[in-house]
Amino acid sequence: MLKNQIRLTDPDTDRSLTLTRTSKIRDPATPEEIDATVQGRLMMVDWKRRTAKLHRYGQPSVRLRFDAALDDEMQRRATRYVKAQGRARFTADGSLTDFHVRRLDETRSSLEPFDLGELLDDPNPKTFDPENVVRASEPFDVDAFMRVIREGRDA
Repeated sequence: MLKNQIRLTDPDTDRSLTLTRTSKIRDPATPEEIDATVQGRLMMVDWKRRTAKLHRYGQPSVRLRFDAALDDEMQRRATRYVKAQGRARFTADGSLTDFHVRRLDETRSSLEPFDLGELLDDPNPKTFDPENVVRASEPFDVDAFMRVIREGRDA
């Protein structure tokens, strides 16, 4: 089992907090399907079967399925870096196995250099608001903290 950990440390007091990601055990008989967003390079588009593969950055590729309404988008975005939104299905160990695309947007690779002009031209900028910062003191509910992080990803 892989253990993912994040350690938060206060450099002045050397106090630290370690957050450990735990895998949820799912019943394989009833695979969970949730709304999700994935990014990567769109490859191997098969218009007859309406399937494709999304090659993610250093992670296993994901099998994509799409409806006829997305035929043109898939053709236009083939071999490009994209952000796909839709419904995802997971295995019992939490790995993403199947993704039904509902929306597809072009994005840039994380390997490309930062472009300030692109950031400034973004029609939906994400601005840091110090009034809405989530503050915590030890001990705190790690599950609630992780939920806030996930909710903030697409704010």
